[in-house]
Amino acid sequence: MRVFSYDGSFAGLLCCIERALSGRRLPDEITVHARAERELFSQAQCIETDEAAARQWWSFLRSRLRPSSLQAVRQVFLSGSPQKEIIIARYVAFALRAGPAADSYLTDERVAAAYTLARQVGREAHRMRGLLRFQELADGRHYARIRPEHQILPLLAPYFARRLRDRQWIIHDVGRQYAAIFDGRVWEIVAIAVSAAPQLSQEEQETAALWQRYFQDIAVGERANARLQRQCMPRRYWEFLIELPAGKYRASGRKEISAVHLRGMPAPRPSPETREERCG
Repeated sequence: MRVFSYDGSFAGLLCCIERALSGRRLPDEITVHARAERELFSQAQCIETDEAAARQWWSFLRSRLRPSSLQAVRQVFLSGSPQKEIIIARYVAFALRAGPAADSYLTDERVAAAYTLARQVGREAHRMRGLLRFQELADGRHYARIRPEHQILPLLAPYFARRLRDRQWIIHDVGRQYAAIFDGRVWEIVAIAVSAAPQLSQEEQETAALWQRYFQDIAVGERANARLQRQCMPRRYWEFLIELPAGKYRASGRKEISAVHLRGMPAPRPSPETREERCG
């Protein structure tokens, strides 16, 4: 069994794919270094990340593939699937052989697997743009928590940087402990540790209480349809909704954020292909 291991970055994955295609043989699996070390009988070949070679390889792919194909590759990389690396490698190998028409082979399992994951990532990012709930902190910044299935911060950050460019905000992926932070000019993705609940501004606490009361008072018990509600808004997105009791912050306690620049992840500033609203 041929296994490649890499550092988990997008540049590292590009180096893995370039190494495999130059040898005319794809590996059976591509995994990150830490995961490969945990496997008892793993004999993974460690592929070092070469940023210059990765940029050159990405430029080569841009010259050979359609923008929709490149966008699919980036969105699959952001997915939470443990098989995302080998799915990307197989898709890229097929697309390079098929040329610009690769996306039309939707019945091919390599294309279908890539586009299924890309659509899932794009769909979740699209939903979260409408479900995200910002709350004003005591220091004037706006803070929102999410627990997505996929790593959608690189898709959410440029959208809200355009939409809310007149204020500073933090979008916190509490499951992965990463955050997109916007200072009013540029945004970046950093590792983040939260020691306590955020301290909300007084106005935010009052507004949240009024909104929860309004949400409860307008509800008509006789017309409740929990099944339809779950269909329109999956339950996994309810955790941080302000209008629900479970989504309400406690006013007590302070929050301290210690941020360190994220390592082993895609560059904070995404390529133009990742700025599209959804996967084509």
